[in-house]
Amino acid sequence: MIAYLDMFSGVSGDMIVGGLLDAGLDRARLEDSLRGLSIPPFALEARRVRRGALAATLAVWHFEDAEEHRHLPEIERLISGAGFADPVREGSLAVFRRLAGAEARVHGIPPAEVHFHEVGALDAILDVCGAVSALHLLGVERLEASAFRTGSGYVDTAHGRLPVPAPAVSYLIEGWRLDPLDANRELTTPTGAAIVTTLASAPGAAPSLIVRATGHGAGTRDVADPPNCLRVLLGDAAGREGGSQETGPGEAQGWVTDERLIVLETVLDDMNPQLYPWLEERLAGAGAREVSFTGLTMKRGRPGTLVRCLADGSHLDALAAVLFRETTTLGVRHWPVLRRSLERTEERVATSLGWVRVKRVLGPAGREEVRAEYEECRRLALEHALPLREVAARLALELAAAPRNASGDNLLQTSGGSRAAAPDVADATARP
Repeated sequence: MIAYLDMFSGVSGDMIVGGLLDAGLDRARLEDSLRGLSIPPFALEARRVRRGALAATLAVWHFEDAEEHRHLPEIERLISGAGFADPVREGSLAVFRRLAGAEARVHGIPPAEVHFHEVGALDAILDVCGAVSALHLLGVERLEASAFRTGSGYVDTAHGRLPVPAPAVSYLIEGWRLDPLDANRELTTPTGAAIVTTLASAPGAAPSLIVRATGHGAGTRDVADPPNCLRVLLGDAAGREGGSQETGPGEAQGWVTDERLIVLETVLDDMNPQLYPWLEERLAGAGAREVSFTGLTMKRGRPGTLVRCLADGSHLDALAAVLFRETTTLGVRHWPVLRRSLERTEERVATSLGWVRVKRVLGPAGREEVRAEYEECRRLALEHALPLREVAARLALELAAAPRNASGDNLLQTSGGSRAAAPDVADATARP
């Protein structure tokens, strides 16, 4: 599922939580998901309100919090010890680390020394963890957002009166589009900006969606022009529209999807190339979808290597950290990109050599192709003591003729003429 945040009137942590509740998430389920936090007792209220002409849900946390000033390590301990699912824990930690990085730049200190005030209070911790948990509970696999609107004027904080956008917000939204809105108030909070820029892809037009649910998350202030709320759209990816040789103008191309990703790159000219395979593994482990190494000629004829990786925007900080930690680079470039790709599904199919993981790719004009991955071909070549090229050629022939039944199961026959038996549970889990 895809979630799109329409930030026409800004964004804050409670607006995101309220919007996801308004879109259908069960309040008690979200509240229960946060019980592992070692904090005083709390309750979540989903209050129905109006903001201008729009009905919306205001998320209100009720609790007693005697200590409102926390450092990043304390917040990390709270989140790490809460027993969250991995995506919720890692997402929540990433949001607070990004927020700490922005605050550190504002005050000129290391992130670990940042003394959170407003964003260290329990409501902010619950907003961040609640937003990440809500996305997880709804099954959201991709988060996208519109351009930011920050407002104007001044805002009173624990550090005194500051211009809008607050300095931390300015740092957090670097690289994101900002649309002006003449509103003499703060529209985007540091917590809201941190959640969006950590978890969402680069901003742009609303994604092509089959909309399943809509929600409005209210801000605390009752402001009508524009309505002080965030719109959340939940839906499934739909094919982009356009023309091609296989489809006429205006016909939906359901066989492709467009994704908003980021590219990171750096150039190395003083690093041992024998370390590149290790670097590739580290980048893949940090979320890179693709990693490439390209030879270059640098100034004064020195050989160099361009390292480039493609990833979701939420992995920017982790990937940059790997490049700084594992290479000799002093700088990393990054920018948002659009990628158009063919629709594909992963399956396990029976072949004359055994069960194989494959990708089934849907192309123009309904053309379908089934491909075995290199690692699967390699595994079978080792298991059967056959040349790799023979295995690849054999699988290509068999997979090209493989039909599927209505349930999507592969009906490929074995060389003996009978359908291969499905692997038992132990076999299915033991093989890569």
